Amino acid sequence: MIGLRKVGFESEVEGDVFFNRLNAFFWNENAGVLIGQTRQRNFVVEFPTLRDEDLLDYVYIPDANSYREAEEDTLFAPIGTVDWFVDKGRNAVSLWAGAQTQTDTQGETITPDINSGGIGWRYEVPEAMRYVERIRHAGVFVNYQNVKETVTGETNEGFFSVVAGGEFNLNLDPTKVWSTGLQAIYNDGIDDVTFNPADSEDLRLGALRQARSWSLGGYLTFTHRPNLLTRSRAGLLFAYKDYPEQNDATQFSVIPNYVYRLGHGFDIVGQYRFTSFGDGLARMTGADTDQTIWAGLVFSFDQTFNDQIGERSSILNMEHGYIQ
Repeated sequence: MIGLRKVGFESEVEGDVFFNRLNAFFWNENAGVLIGQTRQRNFVVEFPTLRDEDLLDYVYIPDANSYREAEEDTLFAPIGTVDWFVDKGRNAVSLWAGAQTQTDTQGETITPDINSGGIGWRYEVPEAMRYVERIRHAGVFVNYQNVKETVTGETNEGFFSVVAGGEFNLNLDPTKVWSTGLQAIYNDGIDDVTFNPADSEDLRLGALRQARSWSLGGYLTFTHRPNLLTRSRAGLLFAYKDYPEQNDATQFSVIPNYVYRLGHGFDIVGQYRFTSFGDGLARMTGADTDQTIWAGLVFSFDQTFNDQIGERSSILNMEHGYIQ
């Protein structure tokens, strides 16, 4: 599986193109193994924002080894995962280890070693049935990070994070779908991390990622699917984050968005994001509030070769039992 990502203009990831997926995997009815560069196991619910990074601070466990402004460090890493499908179907217990991006306190990249890992459980229905069952998916993950160089001057400090959440259908009409999702993250953090607005930008970023925190996010969407073909989706999302050991260090965001499908692979999109920071975070980020508007035309495509069997959770497998 190969995927490419064009990095943003302000990203500190070197080069114009980034391999976000470059991996090999194996499945059978009992287990799955994946090794390579891919999405990290640092979230349960994939929020319906226009871009993965639009709620980056709230809905992913951050990479505490990175001191640079690059969402790729939180989203992707070389990892190895093993999934055991306990019922040969929807329930899976997962183990993973990864080499998250690592930089020094000036944001310069250091060759990473294996510095994270975790265990978790997830439940997921097949994609073809996601509109006709109450629970779409749910899960609980426990993740560990070893921080090579901390903002407190200590080395090789570790901490745990817990993420739990799920997505649910509020009705069972596959042509007019009301759905909701909720996710919470708790980061135990590094002891004695303090917020100092006088620090460099790199150290302030490190402090935000290494401090103890908790966050909560949720969404409500309406998807219009005439003739069982998705035509449009309207969503309202919210997220809140608190750093309990810091003074007035809270933030929250509200995002309404809308997607209208013109045809296969072509969408018109619009989104507005409002974020407010408590005084403690405002001094760290340099802003009391932030507002962003996106509007555009999106074109997307994919191609699958040798798809005689299909994916584990596809309706083809459900009907014919190739991989349960």
